[in-house]
Amino acid sequence: MRVRYHRLRTPPTARVPARGIRARVRCALWLGRGLVAVFGEDLVSDRGAAARGVKEFPAGVRVIDTERWTTRTVQRRANRARLGAGRLLVYTRSPSALQPAGVGLRVYTRGGRRLFAHRFGNKTLDVQVAGGYAYALSSRALRIVRVRSGRVLRESGRPPSGETRILSSRLGSGYRCG
Repeated sequence: MRVRYHRLRTPPTARVPARGIRARVRCALWLGRGLVAVFGEDLVSDRGAAARGVKEFPAGVRVIDTERWTTRTVQRRANRARLGAGRLLVYTRSPSALQPAGVGLRVYTRGGRRLFAHRFGNKTLDVQVAGGYAYALSSRALRIVRVRSGRVLRESGRPPSGETRILSSRLGSGYRCG
């Protein structure tokens, strides 16, 4: 067992100010077959950003092939990804009004090829996955989507305020952040 480092060429994804970067948050999602999705955000000092004092810039979603050590940018404006029904689901999750626009829900193959047009316009979402279904929660509605086809099966009003936990982490496809 040995550790080896590999440098990957990754183009910049967002216009992040050179000064004031407080943190770079990256998450990894194992996709199988030697592929890993990496995503997250850069936190930059911002005097006008309420009490937190930071502004979030999406780092995009990239798929890394660990056999060839190549990278493919899947979506530059997203900051989250999930795996469901053998598909990579990409979206923007925003815990605050600092980033009002997202990318909706986009579905790709594990390798990063887009499968069909995205859903829900430029909304920010919280997405959880179980089996072949994605549960996409926006500021106004909860939508159930069949992952393989992208078909919206049901839409309802948004549940009461506060964090809504649709699935337990044992059922959903989780990711690890560091």
